[in-house]
Amino acid sequence: MLLCDGYKSASQKARVFSEDWAERTVFCCVCGGNLAKAENNSRVLDLACLKCKSGFELKSMRGPLSSKVPDGAFKAMMGRLRSDSSPNFFFLTYDPLHFRVTNFVAVPAYFLDASVIEPRKPLSPHAVRAGWVGCNIVLNRIPEPGRVFYVRNSEVIPRPTVLERWRLTAFLRGESNLARGWVLEVLRCIQSMNARSFTLQQMYQFEPKLKACFPRNNSIRPKIRQQLQVLRDAGLISFDGRGCYSIAF
Repeated sequence: MLLCDGYKSASQKARVFSEDWAERTVFCCVCGGNLAKAENNSRVLDLACLKCKSGFELKSMRGPLSSKVPDGAFKAMMGRLRSDSSPNFFFLTYDPLHFRVTNFVAVPAYFLDASVIEPRKPLSPHAVRAGWVGCNIVLNRIPEPGRVFYVRNSEVIPRPTVLERWRLTAFLRGESNLARGWVLEVLRCIQSMNARSFTLQQMYQFEPKLKACFPRNNSIRPKIRQQLQVLRDAGLISFDGRGCYSIAF
């Protein structure tokens, strides 16, 4: 592959291949515009939309899509999550033999909270950066609506489907951290049931878990009902009557 011929390192080849493929192939999931490589002085962005200016950090992996993706310093990542400048993410997997993309998924920045980031073990005292603590992005802690696939198991997802999937959760962008946290935790509860339908009584079983997440809230059950209404209004679930709901994502 001529594009990578000048590089000896496998990681360098993967970076060059993935950035080139994304710039040539991928459209912006926020507005449908074209993407281009970010400015060289951008420390965290790899790609940016020429139309809406949305930024994306690209992570590439060989083999299957892993549940954990290594990232940079844990402390820096946690600081980014608390700022308004945290970018959206692209995760790409590829077949290392043929340099063929097998999965490509976008994750909105507002789906990345502290529960998705885990610290790695500090580097040993003998390492050059002794004590440095990196982090992993734990993909399987991101609710399914926050994983917008362009390519899934080598199958290309239609463009209108990608844009619609992103649009369904775009309302979270303008929410406060607390309001967004409630939506994400309720989504995790729903997804943990591993069923296409559920009842309000089943959701009440998560009351202890949600109380642990939001200890200052003394009205957990009313809050659960409120969040189900939020998800219903967003089109992520549907109300079937008599305390029954169906998943729409």
